[in-house]
Amino acid sequence: MVAYASGIIASGSYYASIYANTIIANPGSIVGSIGVIMESANVEELMNTLGIKTQIVKQGTYKEAGTPTRAWTAEERAELETLTKDTYELFVKDVAEARGLDISNEKAYADAHIFSSKRAKAVGLIDAIGVKSQAKAEIIKLAKVKKPSWKEKDKLESFFDQLTAKSILQFQSYFYGLKSSIF
Repeated sequence: MVAYASGIIASGSYYASIYANTIIANPGSIVGSIGVIMESANVEELMNTLGIKTQIVKQGTYKEAGTPTRAWTAEERAELETLTKDTYELFVKDVAEARGLDISNEKAYADAHIFSSKRAKAVGLIDAIGVKSQAKAEIIKLAKVKKPSWKEKDKLESFFDQLTAKSILQFQSYFYGLKSSIF
């Protein structure tokens, strides 16, 4: 298996690639972000302004941990910090094992660093810097295929990919514009 990063291969997408035989990243790719985050807005004040009140029935002390409807208690925050710490340690352990890295040197390649392809290769997160044709050549080599054939996207699939990409960009520009006008 060859993992090829044409843009961003970070966090969960990087995690998904670590067991590939080879990881190749485009020279302009962003790699890494080996870290864990849990985030929630506290919309309690907004809800109070709008006159919205929650009604909750729950079983379990921590069932409401991470809620956006109020500030977290110290116990809830501690529980969530334990969860993110455990998840982070597992992520780092898996990356170290899969990539043959020294887990005691995790600050060099993990710690949520975001690397250029050049730096990612230097710390061992990827095997090569290259373009898509090089990734295809690596697949051919590993699979020992004599006459490879590649599935090309049909027109409908390409249309939906473009539509999705444009929608995401429009949503992001709206969100960031809204964010900067609110704050």
